[in-house]
Amino acid sequence: MKKIFPVNLSCFVLFLGLLFASCSTPKEGIESGLKTPDEKTDRGTYIITAPIVYKHAMNKRNVDMEFKDVYIQRSIQDYYIKFCESMINRNELERHLNKISGDIKALTLEVQFREGEWDICEGDPMKQSRIGQYVIVYRVIE
Repeated sequence: MKKIFPVNLSCFVLFLGLLFASCSTPKEGIESGLKTPDEKTDRGTYIITAPIVYKHAMNKRNVDMEFKDVYIQRSIQDYYIKFCESMINRNELERHLNKISGDIKALTLEVQFREGEWDICEGDPMKQSRIGQYVIVYRVIE
């Protein structure tokens, strides 16, 4: 008798079983509760939960500036926190972070995503600035 399929039927059934089993495993990300979806507010801000990380500040010439900037870590990129436009200061943020044990310190925050100059704040005389995407933090949600 001539075989219709180039593989034997038991291998095909095993393949289908593995395929269906993989479809029923828990999903990663938002569906599994590991990540929470961003929530948009009426005033155009977002409620997010994300790790807060520190990175050595680098100038435009990629030279270490001997202090650390604070970022919100997202899956796609990290966003610089511009404290001079935020409603909380660095000390307030660090007080909340100090309450969290462990290496990964995530907070729930109300933020607004922006793009522009990181180092120039209102009232500053004109000077050079690093530019890029950043966030303004309106509040820490506990």
